[in-house]
Amino acid sequence: MKRIKIKGLIACIISLSLCGCWDKIEINDRGFAIGIGLDKIGEQLQVTYTIPNLPVITGQGGSGEQKFVKISEGKTIHEANKRFNLMSSNKLTFDHTKIIILGKGFLQDEVEMRKALDYLSRSPDYALSLLVFTTDKTAQEILEAKPNSDEPSSMFIDSMFSGTEAEELNDYKTTLLDFLISLIDTKGGGSLPLLSYKDKEIRMEGITVIKDYIECCTLSLEQLIPYNWIRGSGGGKKTIKKEEYIGKNITYQISQIRRNVEFKKSETKQGLDINILLEMEGDIIEHELSKDKNEDEDFFDEKSIKEMEKELKDGMEEEVNMLVKFIQAEVGVDVLDLSKDLKIKEGKLWEEIKDNWVEYFASANIHVEIVPNIRRIGMTK
Repeated sequence: MKRIKIKGLIACIISLSLCGCWDKIEINDRGFAIGIGLDKIGEQLQVTYTIPNLPVITGQGGSGEQKFVKISEGKTIHEANKRFNLMSSNKLTFDHTKIIILGKGFLQDEVEMRKALDYLSRSPDYALSLLVFTTDKTAQEILEAKPNSDEPSSMFIDSMFSGTEAEELNDYKTTLLDFLISLIDTKGGGSLPLLSYKDKEIRMEGITVIKDYIECCTLSLEQLIPYNWIRGSGGGKKTIKKEEYIGKNITYQISQIRRNVEFKKSETKQGLDINILLEMEGDIIEHELSKDKNEDEDFFDEKSIKEMEKELKDGMEEEVNMLVKFIQAEVGVDVLDLSKDLKIKEGKLWEEIKDNWVEYFASANIHVEIVPNIRRIGMTK
């Protein structure tokens, strides 16, 4: 009898497991938000969603475009999401969300920024690997944009900043986790890629710097080259002019940067001495050929290469140290990721000054030294 009861119980469990979930939502009834945009409209928070039209994409019926943009409003992101679910047959899900865009007006409201980031950090619905961007327009305009691509703008932006083909843009991407850590370390400071939509093209226009949870200023594309050098990421090019060789322009393409940062607390006053060493490797990818063949041969001898490395060093150090002073004086936010090095290398010092890191950064004596190495001078040299 007991054996029969046990067999019956096992049969019941197996049958229940085969029934599926009673409250499951079919995939065609879900609204997969690929991109999210946050805008401040009057007293309301406007949330814009890019959602693929699955029935059309999968060929299972329906009409209209393969993608569509929906808008909801509320006092918070959570309230806007609930309102969307009330007015739509598709229930929102964020399992495949790629990007979040913060609109121009949203960046000017400290309270909205704090509320939104607190919610995004606490909610299990949003992955910390989401990419975060800003724009000089509304987030709605960027998500509704139709760039020269068949994919939704949110997917287009994600592909711009991800993968090996993203090249230099890959160095500027900021995840939600990276942004949250920066905000904590700097008491509301950080940096995000700035997007713009012009001539049917979505492009990066620079970096928006956040200070005290609101937009502070922008680093232009020209400033981003030395900015990347200081952070030890990316590459870029540097052109120098050799007057003694008939005014030849020489272009140095950087292929690798190794950054080493040393911290020392000043003995004479309350402050920090920060020395940044950047060791670079790269190639001469362009120069002006001479009419004299022998002159070209001399141009690339060991002595000339050492001279070029010295000129590169002087010119690049001038650029980066000027930018450091600008960031300290005009921005006042550690967008150079120095706090990360300080935590790893000088944990005790970090614990001592972390509550006043913004002040320490702004007043620190920061010096950048660059050691450029020319490894190759062309395929035929």
